[in-house]
Amino acid sequence: MKKFIEFMAKYDGSVTDLLKAVFGRIQFRILKQWRGEATAFAEKLAISRSEIVNYRVVLFTSGKPVCLALSAIPLSRVNGEFKESLSEDEIPLGEIMKKHKLGVKRKIVYSITTDDVCRVSEMLSYYSSAHINYCPDDVLKGEMYFVRNYVMLKESTPFADVVEVFNVGAFL
Repeated sequence: MKKFIEFMAKYDGSVTDLLKAVFGRIQFRILKQWRGEATAFAEKLAISRSEIVNYRVVLFTSGKPVCLALSAIPLSRVNGEFKESLSEDEIPLGEIMKKHKLGVKRKIVYSITTDDVCRVSEMLSYYSSAHINYCPDDVLKGEMYFVRNYVMLKESTPFADVVEVFNVGAFL
């Protein structure tokens, strides 16, 4: 498990690609998606609090829940085709980015491992300002979690804020 955590703390690629490599076949479900003001994400995304952001919550599974991914993307930073894909395509963000040949860098903000689901919920609390109130245990049902937050940068401009919560047990 230690190697997995060390790898994930440094991995800056697509989580969709990683999960496909580990599990072979991966399913996902968009649990919630909507548009609203940036609020708590404004500073991280270098936008005004009133700017409109696309919020998305995706659950990845492979027989059992593997990862819960939450993202916030300022709509002013994406073109019309990308906006359309965000709204209409039932695919993960990484797949949408591939489809549109969008290259980004991921800047890891933090990563932790914990068995304290309350701590994970607290770490996700800033998403509650965007009306996302998920307790990871409700959907992941794990005993140990690995949580990482990163900002996607497109030419040094913040493009998206992403938090991923992994059920470590699914990887063992």
